[in-house]
Amino acid sequence: MNNSKNNLKDLSGLRRVTEKEQKKVMLDILNKIHSFCVDNGIEYCLAYGTLLGAVRHKGFIPWDDDVDIVMTRENYNKFIRTFNTNRADDYTVVSVENDEDYYMLAAKVYYKKTILRERIYNPIDIGVYVDVFPVDTLSNDYNTAKKTIDRIQRLYRPIMLMSIEKRDDRSFIKRVVYNCGMFILKFIDRRKQLVKINKVAQSYSAIKDSTYSGAAATSIYGVKEIVESVWYKEIVEMEFEGKMYYAPKEYDKILTHFYGDYMTPPPIDKQITHHSFDAFWVD
Repeated sequence: MNNSKNNLKDLSGLRRVTEKEQKKVMLDILNKIHSFCVDNGIEYCLAYGTLLGAVRHKGFIPWDDDVDIVMTRENYNKFIRTFNTNRADDYTVVSVENDEDYYMLAAKVYYKKTILRERIYNPIDIGVYVDVFPVDTLSNDYNTAKKTIDRIQRLYRPIMLMSIEKRDDRSFIKRVVYNCGMFILKFIDRRKQLVKINKVAQSYSAIKDSTYSGAAATSIYGVKEIVESVWYKEIVEMEFEGKMYYAPKEYDKILTHFYGDYMTPPPIDKQITHHSFDAFWVD
């Protein structure tokens, strides 16, 4: 049974963080990550919509509101172990590796003078953040890599159900199904499920030069997460909001793989953010 304690604070009376302020905080976090990685020999790359934004807009995608980076598992583990050590500022990294109540397999570096509420499962307080995704070696065989992703996707299904936002505007049948599902999920230990997924994602960690790699543990894009390992072998500097950060040299292959014709913006009705949270300033 999931016994995570509720660490959520009352947000009444706090001033809301504006969208412009959120992006400024995210850039500050990215700067902290970049400086720390440079100083400690840790490699990272801009990823997903952030990489796309850097290439197409030289900054945030206008309708997007997050920052994503990736690290190989080796770099990720070093980052998680060391980022919080002897910090004298208000930035911290949280992950399943350092907090038993954390609820995802991508780490978050957040600013402690902010606090947010996501409209999904969120048992602990965090602030405005940057996501850090671990990239694992998968296999030299594509079908084997696909089986790993497929297994992770199956293991994720109950966790995804836990993250569905409760809404009263659903039909009676859908509300009944939702409530039944939530009752069943009370008997699933979320952390144990996450630990199991993490273990599966690292099944082929002994293969140092595997043909295929990917952010298997999070599997946001399912089997599309499977990419050629060489695409992440070299990094280059790339502009994002007026500063230089690290990006994969093979960014064109990666973005084409994920988004197809990535230089053509989507139709206006598709230009929407995929995040839903409210952020506030705290003393």
